[in-house]
Amino acid sequence: MFQHVKDNAAELVRRMGGHKAVDDEYDFTDLLRGVADEVAVLDPQGFAPEVRAEFATIKALISRRAGVTVAPTGRERRFLTRAFIRLPAILDQYGFGTGIQRQFPWMRAGKLREIVERDYHELTFMLIPNRAWKSVVILSGSILEGILVELLINDPARLQAAERSPRVPTDKGTKKPHEKWVLFNLVEIATDIGLVSAARANTFDQVLRDYRNFVHPRKEVKEKHECGEPEAFMAKGALDALCREFDRNPP
Repeated sequence: MFQHVKDNAAELVRRMGGHKAVDDEYDFTDLLRGVADEVAVLDPQGFAPEVRAEFATIKALISRRAGVTVAPTGRERRFLTRAFIRLPAILDQYGFGTGIQRQFPWMRAGKLREIVERDYHELTFMLIPNRAWKSVVILSGSILEGILVELLINDPARLQAAERSPRVPTDKGTKKPHEKWVLFNLVEIATDIGLVSAARANTFDQVLRDYRNFVHPRKEVKEKHECGEPEAFMAKGALDALCREFDRNPP
């Protein structure tokens, strides 16, 4: 993870270790700004406790230096060199600080909850920092589907109510079994029986309801869906909003 940042950090160390000015051969400032932009999106709380303070210090140093166009010399050059030498090892500690970042206490303990926790960790600490926007959309939809399956289907009383809902999809007039319900169906059924509020359901726009389409490139092209940073944060935002609602009012 973060291999391109590590490579750029190593290149900066190499350049600053030479006798020539660090901005010889190519623009040192542009390279440093690139590393600063990557580091800026990372929260120190996402790192293992033993490196949080060091990361925060390095992040501040790089951010401050990225706004300066004159090449570093002397003491500042030595500070930057040490920072870029340490940065790769510190980046390897990302994702080990705060676990899954959130809990899902309103899901019963079991395999499905373990999967949701694992996937949320991957979504937060791996996909978003690496700007894997398509993967963010797909995994956000998968996590939401897992949550609704747990709450709708693994509770016998709620499952009975769900199966009576007029929102259950049909095939030639016959209601489909719950194993055939896709996320769109789960959202509609959950809303119909009052598990999810209508206002909240409205936040699940097409990019999340049809998240499976992004798995198939031809469907992505056919549906003319963009799958970039805005869509990724819309998808995760909708997921987080529902989780926050369940935190406040456990189902």
